[in-house]
Amino acid sequence: MSEEKAFCRTDDLAIGYGKTPLMEHIRLGAEKGSILTLIGPNGAGKSTLLKTLAAQLAPQGGAVLLDEKSLADYSGPERARRMALMVPHTRRTELTTCFEMASAGRYPYTNHFGKLSREDQRIVEDSMARVNALELREQRRDLTFESAAVIDRESTNWTSALTLNRGTAHGVEKNDCVVSAEGDLVGVVSAVGYNWCTVLTVIDTDTELGARVFRTQEVAVAEGDLALMGEGKLKLSYLSADAQLLSGDVVTTSGLGGFYPGGLVIGTVESVRTGDDGLAQYAVLAPAARLGELSEVFIIKDFDIVD
Repeated sequence: MSEEKAFCRTDDLAIGYGKTPLMEHIRLGAEKGSILTLIGPNGAGKSTLLKTLAAQLAPQGGAVLLDEKSLADYSGPERARRMALMVPHTRRTELTTCFEMASAGRYPYTNHFGKLSREDQRIVEDSMARVNALELREQRRDLTFESAAVIDRESTNWTSALTLNRGTAHGVEKNDCVVSAEGDLVGVVSAVGYNWCTVLTVIDTDTELGARVFRTQEVAVAEGDLALMGEGKLKLSYLSADAQLLSGDVVTTSGLGGFYPGGLVIGTVESVRTGDDGLAQYAVLAPAARLGELSEVFIIKDFDIVD
């Protein structure tokens, strides 16, 4: 691409943390309305580059130019009106409507009270209409949480469980889902006392959950497996004969039947294997929640889908 066409471009850019650059002599550019894809392994510097392009990290050399003006010369509001960054990290958005999320793009245009005008609201609705998202305008997932501390763990050849310091006195019930601070599924409450409860984690052999592959929307069952539990993994079973799973595919709860809330991240696909019968396929999942490191979790005591 010629530098004359590029709306955002780099000039001999160096990026990284500390004193040693992660990458140097970067030259790239993107036109308005174009899609530029960065591909590389974990740790290659993709997120570091994006954060530098968005002025969240200072360049270690060279410059980022936006409309032929150095990014360092823009004020915060000026920069926000010209570019936006969505980083791949989980945020707690359970009580946020789709309209409210889309409205975040208009805040750089509001006054110091941050209140959207009627014109701002019209622009947000027009933007949502362009991507056929108006029907989701007021849809959100209402979840009622109870925070809890992990006070004990049980990890044997037969079970994987946590004991929490919350029970019936706090409104906790059997079969309540438990998630990490990042919103990833930890497990399901299996027993409840007055001020304690036991949670079977997602890798326990008694765990069985309706699941959905996010990329393909295929519905399956995520369940604990005796052989995989020792590896800290679980199984995705009842796949269709033509299932096309890829390593890294995200698997969430399906929400079908309304028994558990949908959209909770269970884990990611590591591999696809053939069962002992030589016919049926299943996938090996790595849990999204770091089960061995949890000290605080959140019990979902109630949930509802609000339109």
